[in-house]
Amino acid sequence: GSTLVERNKEYVQAARVTGVSPLRIMFRHVLPNVLGPVLVLATIQVTTPAPVTGLWGAWAFEEPSGIDAALDSSGYENDGVLENNAGRSGSGYFGSALELSGATGRVNLGPLDVYSNQLTIMMWINADDFGNYDARLISKSSSAQEQDHVWMLSTFTGPTVRFRLKTGNGVTSTLVASTGTLQAGTWHHVAGTYDGSAMRVFLDGNLVGSRSKTGAIARDPNMEVWIGSNPGTFDQVFDGRIDEVQIVGTALSAAEI
Repeated sequence: GSTLVERNKEYVQAARVTGVSPLRIMFRHVLPNVLGPVLVLATIQVTTPAPVTGLWGAWAFEEPSGIDAALDSSGYENDGVLENNAGRSGSGYFGSALELSGATGRVNLGPLDVYSNQLTIMMWINADDFGNYDARLISKSSSAQEQDHVWMLSTFTGPTVRFRLKTGNGVTSTLVASTGTLQAGTWHHVAGTYDGSAMRVFLDGNLVGSRSKTGAIARDPNMEVWIGSNPGTFDQVFDGRIDEVQIVGTALSAAEI
């Protein structure tokens, strides 16, 4: 019916010719025109966070229920796929959120790299528990070993926040927050930043750890990025909700975070 009509319209055909992916065509061009005013009204009524400049990726998990996609709103089309029983919760920090069981689930972003020499990774999390003490919040890696990570943000013993980053010298450094504690059943904002001279971790907008680090941020076009789990291990899954994941190509300050 209406979906078939929309997919044959000129603007959809133009998007297809210019190389836009079928997944993005469906969500950006077709669905908004066939779901009707009810979804439009619902979208308007959901409070959304202020935009951040310099975004490389932003995932809000606001797609319709039953759709196994996490669309990137940064403009770089780093869309992800919900895999291995990952789901959504209507009780996000803003609107909906990614929901994981602690045993299975992830959002696969593919081999995403950041083409910048500064970095901020940040998100809202609400843990059901910390049974997996080193659960991955987002990870670009090939195993659980430190030196097999390009960058990663996770929970750790405390429970607190941990940040890993590899630079051009081939060495991955790990930073664990020295203060601050995560609480189950509570929304926390967590972030890791790198400005070319230091790594920093933030919890609820407060600086909770730092260490010296230099060099260009490493890249690996063959290594996947997963939200909520760790590529290569499958058993370091976060248990709870994750919302408003953002990767920024600058090192944001505490005030900006």
